[in-house]
Amino acid sequence: MKHACASVSALAAAFLVAATTASATETVDPHWLIVDVAVGVTPAFVFDSDDRVHLLWFSDDAADHAPLWIARAGSPRGPFDPEVLAEGYFYGPGAMLAAPGGDVHFFWHDHVGKPRHFVRAAAGGVTEYVIDSPGSHDGWDGSLALGADGRLHVSALFPVLHGAVDSLEYGIFDGASWSYELVAGSGLSMYGLNTSLALDGAGRPHVLYCRAEGRDLPGDLVHAVAGPDGWEFGTVVEGGLRGRFPSLAIDRESDRVHAIWLDLEGASLEEGAPVRALVRYGVLDGNGWEVETVTLLERVGIGFCDSRLPVSLVLDSDQRVQIALCDARSVVHGVRTDAGWELVEVVTSASDLYMGVAQLALDSRGIPTVALWQRDGTSPAGMVRLATLRTDDAVFHRGDPNETGVIDVSDAVVVFTFLFVGGAGPSCRESADVNNSGQVDISDGVAILNFLFGGGPPPALPGPTSRPCGPDPDASGSAGDLGCDSYTGC
Repeated sequence: MKHACASVSALAAAFLVAATTASATETVDPHWLIVDVAVGVTPAFVFDSDDRVHLLWFSDDAADHAPLWIARAGSPRGPFDPEVLAEGYFYGPGAMLAAPGGDVHFFWHDHVGKPRHFVRAAAGGVTEYVIDSPGSHDGWDGSLALGADGRLHVSALFPVLHGAVDSLEYGIFDGASWSYELVAGSGLSMYGLNTSLALDGAGRPHVLYCRAEGRDLPGDLVHAVAGPDGWEFGTVVEGGLRGRFPSLAIDRESDRVHAIWLDLEGASLEEGAPVRALVRYGVLDGNGWEVETVTLLERVGIGFCDSRLPVSLVLDSDQRVQIALCDARSVVHGVRTDAGWELVEVVTSASDLYMGVAQLALDSRGIPTVALWQRDGTSPAGMVRLATLRTDDAVFHRGDPNETGVIDVSDAVVVFTFLFVGGAGPSCRESADVNNSGQVDISDGVAILNFLFGGGPPPALPGPTSRPCGPDPDASGSAGDLGCDSYTGC
């Protein structure tokens, strides 16, 4: 059974690295850089331990949804080196994982065969494993995790449309072969609804998936955990369309499960028609799931080739929640702080451009990058892109002139000492210009104290330290640019 999304022009166009025809309608946040990688659909990517970017996507030519492409670059800025990983009839999104030794794993559903697993070795060369799965049409919407013992874990779906009795799939790769099963008692599901997998401190797999008999039919968001006596299933949200496209991560310090998903309750899911959706965030603790609303997305595309990964969640090195999300007209990055959610519209458009992929990953410094897929004209095919927080100039936290990575009283002391006692100026002068007035004066030290103790506003961007480090929004050499020679607090 084929579901043609759309066609693109000749595959030679896959290597065009240029602005798309829709770029004139876009607004990009000045702190972010957008890089066009190649013509294609449903991208996935990872950072390896050396912060190199590995990217995966496929070309949709409407005939056989092939080939499957991979590319590498030294950073999200590129340049990328696209090459064909495999031929076949593919659907996305694919799953990727970079192992500590440098090997990169790729997992994807092959529409006319079994799930396919590729390993690109750090030393060079690609090995393929075709998984002998129990389903006839499986491996949809996979998610990968790596155990402390070096074994690779995967979750995926065998859709009810193709004869499943239990739809959730789970497999383990020991480095030579796969064990792969349909999870008994998991119930029915459908492609396009995602699975998300993570391992806790004891090595137990946790999977979020939507238990539904059809892509547009009511179903529960289910949390499945494998234990010594088999799988256990708990309901996060039940009924209707309230738990779609989940993404989860587990806090390595407390084993708390964090998740994000879309709540489409009340939406009319006409094929391809944009709908409104609430973005929900939940945390699992000893008393069950605590759920809150992050924001509202106005124009989520639910067609078969639209939303496949419209929300994603990761935990940074401080175990703070960072998210990416998108609808047809915006791609958003967010951080959860003690004061609530801080959301930034990375890129926005006056027309429906963004095709339901917003995959977030962090490099070793915690700098966020988001993979997205931009529509090409009226076709669901389009441009695979990366949005990354700019690091052209020194990145820093405003309000942290002593570079500890935390804003506290000692930062105000640094400002006052510099002004009145003749103390050494901070190596990142911008970090002391708390209100970004273009000069360091007494108001900056007062602003720090007011923020800490008086309920005053946070330091101007890039700050406060509850957010990722960022560059100075003032152009280099401008009247407001005080300079930042170095900053070690990121």
